[in-house]
Amino acid sequence: MWKLVSHQERDVLHGKEREGAFEAVRPDGTKEVRPYYQRTVELDDSTIQVSWLAQPRLGPLTIIRSIRRGRVEGNLRRDNIQTTIILHDGSIHRSPEVQMAVPVPSVLTGMSPTEAASYVHDHLTEFFVGIGQPATPEEFMKAVGDFNRRRRGAEPEK
Repeated sequence: MWKLVSHQERDVLHGKEREGAFEAVRPDGTKEVRPYYQRTVELDDSTIQVSWLAQPRLGPLTIIRSIRRGRVEGNLRRDNIQTTIILHDGSIHRSPEVQMAVPVPSVLTGMSPTEAASYVHDHLTEFFVGIGQPATPEEFMKAVGDFNRRRRGAEPEK
């Protein structure tokens, strides 16, 4: 179980910066506060997101997402997205670049930070049964990719 315990968001040069903390309740009832940080940089036709967070078994990690906005078809935009995860030991895990259909406007538009965090949590918990459950870097990369597909209205990979 996760709960958003703090969240700050501010405008920065070419984008936004978000930071805060989630409280994670483990199956044994113990609690742990996990901080997160994200910086989004918007460029002409692309976005770069750098996030830092800690995950069970993986420890602290950095996630870099490169997003190139694509053409608009009706109420969808076709974006190309590539995700790189850097683990605490310095190992690097890259997902292949994928094309995703992104609803225009985003499903997160108009959500409060708490609502957006709940939306993200609900989708990721489909992949991680509970705090402290095993997750390899490959499983985490798949979870991130499938979450992004679902967030943009596409089906997750089978």
